[in-house]
Amino acid sequence: MTNKEKLKNIKLYGITTEPMDGYTYESMVEAACLGGVDILQYRDESRRSDQDKLTLIHKIRKITRKFDVIFIINNRLDLAILGEADGVHLGQNDLPIKEVAKLINKKMIIGKSTHSLDQAIEAETLGADYIGIGPLVQTPTKPTYLPIGMQLAYKVQNTVKIPAVAIGGINQNNIDSLTGLGLKRLAIVRAIFAVENIEKAAKLFKEKLL
Repeated sequence: MTNKEKLKNIKLYGITTEPMDGYTYESMVEAACLGGVDILQYRDESRRSDQDKLTLIHKIRKITRKFDVIFIINNRLDLAILGEADGVHLGQNDLPIKEVAKLINKKMIIGKSTHSLDQAIEAETLGADYIGIGPLVQTPTKPTYLPIGMQLAYKVQNTVKIPAVAIGGINQNNIDSLTGLGLKRLAIVRAIFAVENIEKAAKLFKEKLL
C-alpha cells in the first residue's frame, strides 16, 4: 500500500513542537509513534540552521520508518526532498500546489492548510492529497486565525473527497465533542507534544478516534 493510499485510513496526525524537559527531539517523536500517531509532521519555527534541521529530519525519518508512520515536513519543500520525507504540508501563503507537484516524485504527498469550505474545495481541485481544516477553536499555535468552528469542519470533511484533518485547539477536554460530532481525523500539537507523557497522551487520543 502506498502512502497516498494509507491517507484514507489516517486518524491521528501529530505536529511537533520543541521538546519538553526530559525529552530529546528523537525521544519525543518515538513516544508519539509508540502512542499511535498515523502521520507525524515536523514543524520547526526555531532558530536552528537549515543544516541542523536537515540533520534532525534524517533522524526523525529513521524513527517514522521504524513505526511505519507517514512523515511530513511543514512548509519547506527543499527539506522535504533532501530529508526523504513522505510529503510536504503547505500553508495558504506557501508555494502553489501545482508548482510543488512539478518538483517532486508522484509518490510524495502534498497537504494544504485551509480555513474555509472554498479553500478546501480549491485545494482538492488543485491536486492536494489531503487538507487541514481549522482552527476549530482559538489556539496559541495560530493566534491570528479566527476559529472556524466544529460544524464547518464537519461540513468540509463531508464535502471534499480527499482526507480532511481538523486542527486547532484540540485537547482532552473537547475530544469527545469532536468525535461525537463525527470528525474522523484530528491533528494535534500541544496536547500531545507539550505534555509530560507523550506516549500516553497520543494513545488516549487514538483510542477516541478508533
